[in-house]
Amino acid sequence: LDMLFSWARSLGIAIDPGKTEVLHLFRYDDDDFPLDPSLTLPLVEQMIYLGILVHPSGSWTPHVRHVIKKAAKRLYPLGLICSRGSRVHPALATRLYVGAIWPILTYTCPLLWPATQTATSLLLSAEHTFLRHTCGLFSTVHKTSASLIAGVLPIDLYLDSLCASHAHRA
Repeated sequence: LDMLFSWARSLGIAIDPGKTEVLHLFRYDDDDFPLDPSLTLPLVEQMIYLGILVHPSGSWTPHVRHVIKKAAKRLYPLGLICSRGSRVHPALATRLYVGAIWPILTYTCPLLWPATQTATSLLLSAEHTFLRHTCGLFSTVHKTSASLIAGVLPIDLYLDSLCASHAHRA
């Protein structure tokens, strides 16, 4: 730990032990890293770094669930504005969805895409729910049909094209 603090000081970085946490991204034995017990930092199960939920298992599913919860908080007021009884045009509702919900859902996705089947199905289900509420569709509308009615690409196809454009630029 002293080596970490001295290394950070040499780079001009100040580390506050009160705000510093440890996340183990690999398995280890306590004998591999003998530390002074008075200098140990709190161990956490997961941490958020630059908006990305980092999990020790390396799975992106916890991050996707976290992002969907954040997007759902923004959906409630949008659902009130765009409910079935309102006079908001579906095109405007779609613009609101693409402007307010989609950036939250797709943040950091180029980093983790192509995602696991679980993460992809979570994103597609969330998108279906959000489109149903935004456009006032019934729950029996198929996922792909909801995207077509709203005039938006399904989120997995959008992320495929986004990652392809990032790869093309690199």
